[in-house]
Parts: sequence; structure tokens; C-alpha cells
Amino acid sequence: MEYNLKELVASMWEHRKNKDFERKSLMTSYRGLSVKASIGMTGVISRIPWISYCAEGQETQKGIYPVLLFYGTPEFLEKNKNKTIIKKIVLAYGVSATKIPDVLWGAEVKYKKTIGDSFVDWGYETSDNGIKKYNSSYVYKTYDWTDNINFDNIQKDVDQLIDIYKKIISGPNLNSMENNDNMKKVSGQLTDNNKTVINFLKINPSQIIYYGAPGTGKSYTIRKKEKAGLCCIRTTFHPDCDYATFVGCYKPHLNQELNKLTYEFVEQSFLSTYIKAWQNPQQEIALVIEEINRGNCAQIFGDLFQLLDRDEDGWSTYPIKADTDICNFLSSLSIIGYSETMKARYGSDKEGYIYLALPPNMSLLATMNTSDQSLFPIDSAFKRRWEWKYIKIKEGRDENGNKLDWKVNVKMDESGTLLSWWDFIKKINEIIASMTSSADKQLGYFFCCAKDGVIDEETFVSKVIFYLWNDVFKDYGFEDVSLFRYTTKDEDGKDAEKDLTFPDFYDEEGEKVNTERLTDFVKKVMSWKKTNAEQD
Repeated sequence: MEYNLKELVASMWEHRKNKDFERKSLMTSYRGLSVKASIGMTGVISRIPWISYCAEGQETQKGIYPVLLFYGTPEFLEKNKNKTIIKKIVLAYGVSATKIPDVLWGAEVKYKKTIGDSFVDWGYETSDNGIKKYNSSYVYKTYDWTDNINFDNIQKDVDQLIDIYKKIISGPNLNSMENNDNMKKVSGQLTDNNKTVINFLKINPSQIIYYGAPGTGKSYTIRKKEKAGLCCIRTTFHPDCDYATFVGCYKPHLNQELNKLTYEFVEQSFLSTYIKAWQNPQQEIALVIEEINRGNCAQIFGDLFQLLDRDEDGWSTYPIKADTDICNFLSSLSIIGYSETMKARYGSDKEGYIYLALPPNMSLLATMNTSDQSLFPIDSAFKRRWEWKYIKIKEGRDENGNKLDWKVNVKMDESGTLLSWWDFIKKINEIIASMTSSADKQLGYFFCCAKDGVIDEETFVSKVIFYLWNDVFKDYGFEDVSLFRYTTKDEDGKDAEKDLTFPDFYDEEGEKVNTERLTDFVKKVMSWKKTNAEQD
């Protein structure tokens, strides 16, 4: 077929609809490059359709190439765990995901984000290996994938990237040592006597646990660093986490070309961050661990615990020996300069891929809710290897530093004045502190979120009241019983005092909030004062 991008894409969707995996009709050429369009193979629809442009000697399995990737197909969204509905077309500096290319993209990609980095901005979940394998390619341009997208404009960008590509492919002395050295220098690698020693970014790597009450903005503190340019790879600890789910292990994998089940080593969050730090020595890379105390840190970190000791130059004080699977996996990646750098830093017996050591551009950031600290106690040896930063409960502000002044949709007087969320937080935290003698169970400003500046009744009851009843009052008892009683009518129509339970905040059907009961409770909270005995 004659090349036309718009018609080629239309043909791809027609083949997908008919589940026709015949590729010959989708192959063509353009400007001396072979054009291939992937919709799937061996009867399996591709999650991420793509169109590649390869020069002679370059292939998607072992080379570099301009590529269009179509994210947002039903198959892709089904694999996207958080179900974020974002449809993107990415024009990328393609890099083989299976073999190290003989030719590399040069200075053109120095300040470009990888697709993996861009996923963070888009809110995509990328733990699935079939999605993750394209993450090392660099983004040239992205487009919102809509029904009226202009493929003529995309074609112009494709032509510009092809121009760059052809210069690299046809450049002089492409495979010479001199040219390879230049490309290594672009990525922060230097050559000495034909042996590569990596020149890492000189920073003081962070190793911080941000802790405080729920809703104080611990994750947001890290997110601000990310928005400022820090590259983050995230994971969340939970009771079922272990070393394999944190570092990596062999997992079954459907080989679509062979149409059979095979096993391959799949790196997890720690190893992904570790590798990215070694491959991007002039960029700070951070592993972010949310809810670090919800997992058994001793079990999850295992011998990696020793790497957390860092010297003044940012390197791990004590390298550790990698197990056979990790060693073989690192060796297969052939990270330029890894072996020689380990040898130069730790001695000749650490040459190769046998040992692990955190480089100075790799940071670790974690969050911990003090209200959950009883899940898995963190031992003192683990604690002292981290810097701890307390996030105080304070009034919420937006990104420009302006007070948010959220309200709760509870009317406090006949004029309809709504409850101030910050006033409620201060008062309920005073009560909690009186009951528990600590700040662990208190609420932060972002415990729940407002819509257009107002927290609705349902959100307030289902999140705030439910938390108070099940995580605070249940464990510590009802210190001031007047807060937890209400007056109602008995069968004879007389006033009767009853204990306030959580179901009382809903109507008889349990579908709508009992506004009267909620308002009565909130007013009692806002007028609460310590008794004289407590003040003494």
C-alpha cells in the first residue's frame, strides 16, 4: 500500500475490529525507511498499537527508530490499574526494549522525558510488563487522541523526527570509539583508557521518612518535589509485600511470538529505580514508598537494609552481593560503566555485576501515618538510617500559598453559616488529644477533599465521622459522654436520652445523612471545653 498516515491508522483499526492479524497489508515504506504497523500477533490484540520507521539494519527488537505509540485502547485501559481514562498518541525516539542497540540516540534526547517518566504525569499505572517495555523510549511529542485529531500535523512532526534519525543513522564514524565516547558523555559517562567510569551527579541524596497525622500532606510534599523536576518511581507497602515484590523475581510471561508461556525476570520498584539511577547518572532518581509502616520492612528490604548506610559522597558504605537472578538480569542490561565504576569505587573484587550499591543520585523518600504505626513496628536500626521529618497539622493552602478556607455543608445558625473545616479540625483535634494524650489519631487539613471549597454531608460522615467512631472513639472510649448522647422522643412522646451510634447519622433507610443528628453532634463538638479536673 502507498504510505499515508491517516489511511494507515484507519486500516489498523479496521484490522483490529476484524481481528485480522495479517501484517503484510500494513507494511509499506516512506522516505527510504520501512514502515511497520502493529495491531497484534498470534491472535492477540495489541494493547499498544504502534507504527515504526526503521532504517536498513535497524529493527524494533534491536535498534532505534521513530515510533508512534497509541495509548488508550480498551486493552490498555483494562490493564491500567487505576483506570485513568487518558488517551494519548506518543511520537517517540524509539529504543529496543529487548536488546541493547548498536546505535544510540545522541544529544537530542538529553533533556527529554522517557515514556515511563511521562506516565507519572498522566496518572497511568505501569506495573504490567507489556505496558512497561516501551518506557525507556524518549518522548518527542504527545497528542491528545480524539476523534478529530489532525494526522497531517502529526505527519509533519514525524518528518522532523525522521530528519534527526537519518542524520544519526548516516553520520560519520557511527560505530567508532570516538563517537561512542561522545554519546557516553551526553549521558554523564566518561571514558578513561577505553574503560568507562560513570560521572554521577554530585548531590547529597535524600533518605527521608515524612510522618504525621493522616491528611497533613505528606504525599503532597513529595509530589511538589516531583513537579519541580524530581524523577520518582512509586510503590506502596502493605502486609503482603515481600522482597520479591519490592526487588524483582521470575514471573510467567506469555510470549506472543511463540504463543506459549515462558518465565522471565521482572524488576519491581526498587530495581527499576536502581537501574534508572545508573542509566541516568546526571539526574536525581527517587524511590517513593507510600505507607512504609504498613509492610514488614525487615522482610521487604532483606539484605538491602545494608545499602541504606551512605558515605559523605552519597554512595552506599557497604555494597552487598546480588543474588544470581539479579546478577544475571543486570548483566543482560549491559549498563555502560557499571562494572568499571563499582571496581573504581569499591575495589577490584567488586568488578562486574555481582554487587549492588546505591549511587549518589538515588534518593529514597517514604511516608508514614502515625495513626497506623502499630501495623508493623519499625526497629531502631532501620529508623536510624533515615532522616525523619514531621509534617505538622496546619491550615491548608493552595500551590500559591493562599488559604483554602474550606467549609463543611453543615449549617451552624439560622442564617445558614456553614461550618469552617479548619475550625472543626482544631476543635476535634483538641478533643482527640485530651482523650488519647497524643497527636497520632488527629486529623490533617487534607483528611478529605472539598469540591468547589465545600465538603458535602455524605463525604463528611462517611470519612470523618466514620474515622472518629472506628479509629478513635472505639479504641479510647467516650471520655465526655455528653458528646455522644442525644435527646429524642420515646413511645409516649416524652424526651429521652439515647447513646449516639454511627448509624444514627443516617436516616431510617440508611441512604441519606440525618442532617439534624449531624448538626447536633457538630455543635456539641464546637462548644466542647475541658473540665476543670482535666485542666488541672
